[in-house]
Amino acid sequence: MTDGLGSIAGAVRKTTDDLRETQHGTLAEYVASAADQLDHLSTRLKDRDVGDLLREAQSLARRRPAMFVGSAFALGLLAARFLKSSRPEISPAMRRDRLESFS
Repeated sequence: MTDGLGSIAGAVRKTTDDLRETQHGTLAEYVASAADQLDHLSTRLKDRDVGDLLREAQSLARRRPAMFVGSAFALGLLAARFLKSSRPEISPAMRRDRLESFS
């Protein structure tokens, strides 16, 4: 999982180069900052065990419940979007073939 975050951070950094080339420097700085945060998160996750992460999440939920719920909701939306986009397209003919095989 942490290697995946590092890969995502690298892809986000490549986006900053494209943004700078198209004269969107301010946006590129925000994107670079997001990439730095992903790298930082990846490093923190590598250095901790699951118990530490759970205790930290519980502590955050107690201190800032609205932020915790909002973050969980946002992560859920991102995960759903990722799963939806990674699902292969099924043509109508393939759907029909699948339905006929179950009959």
